[in-house]
Amino acid sequence: MDPHHQELERRWNQAYTRLQSWAALLRLSMAELVFFSSFIVNYVFGKIINACGPAEQVFNYWNNKRNFVNQVFVKRGWGWTTLVLVVFYGIQWSKRRITPRQLGSATIRYAIVTTWWWLFTQWCFGLPIMDKVFVLTGGQCVVHEPNSRFDSLSQYFSIDEELGRWASSRVTSYTCRRLKGSWEGGHDPSGHVFLLVQSSLFLFLESEATWYGWTHFYAATKNFIHRFKTSSNKLEVTINYLVQNPHVLVIWLCSVWWSMLFMTNIYFHSVFEKFVGLLFGFMAILAIYVAPRWSENRVLRCIYEVPAAKEPVEQHNVTTSAVPEASASSTTATAHWATPPKTTTVSELSSDSSEFEMVDVVN
Repeated sequence: MDPHHQELERRWNQAYTRLQSWAALLRLSMAELVFFSSFIVNYVFGKIINACGPAEQVFNYWNNKRNFVNQVFVKRGWGWTTLVLVVFYGIQWSKRRITPRQLGSATIRYAIVTTWWWLFTQWCFGLPIMDKVFVLTGGQCVVHEPNSRFDSLSQYFSIDEELGRWASSRVTSYTCRRLKGSWEGGHDPSGHVFLLVQSSLFLFLESEATWYGWTHFYAATKNFIHRFKTSSNKLEVTINYLVQNPHVLVIWLCSVWWSMLFMTNIYFHSVFEKFVGLLFGFMAILAIYVAPRWSENRVLRCIYEVPAAKEPVEQHNVTTSAVPEASASSTTATAHWATPPKTTTVSELSSDSSEFEMVDVVN
């Protein structure tokens, strides 16, 4: 091995060991640390493109709020997240990969996260939290040309005859849009950033423990493509692939959310408004999934309980020998942050791809 390659390997080992130390300190797995950090990277690079590429501000498909992905997926974001979660756990339950207790814990976590989404975006004893922040910082809904819906809500508005407009700090942003009004003044936390961050983190953490690794995923996907091309019943092949690999749905939706978050970071809201949306998006996730790792409280541990990864069912010549072993008796995903970091060489990584696999198991 030449000296240059040895130096690169040494630096890589140092960086990787340092990352493992940080992950252990934060009680996170390496996969969690990388995935969590990706949203910071998304935020920073979105701002860099926004600041350094003025040509990107020219009207295009992605900065048009009426684009198909935004209207069909993002606007119904929590509904899509719920659908994927239900299908994911439905498949896991049908395959007996989870226990009733684990399913119950997942239901509790979903209820808590959904409540936080509702309080932040829909209703919080009046205006939702994001609208309360906007109003308390001096914002209001301004209507210049009242439409047919305005009459039933006119009592909530005061008229500025000099400027010929109506203003209110008592209606939600949703209602304001329906009245063809505009949010003016104040600090407007990004609801899009909040939704996309929380949804992605939620799906990732719910599915992480039963993830078999990229080796298995690559083999299963390669086999699926071959069978899809040669089979006369493509629908059956596709359904079988999704049933055996429900993480495909999670990967697909998280990819959509991450991509649309990048568009939001480039084109919409101020830097601080997006940053506040990012913080609120992390808030409930950290409270539910990370905080219990620092506590010995049995109730919190019960809520945090997630299913442990098991050996995947061998499917149509898919090689599973490279899939990491997992303890079927494990009930909490603690391994990566509970064990001390170890030094990993580049040569080891090249021969053992499981170092990058997102499987939380108990040693």
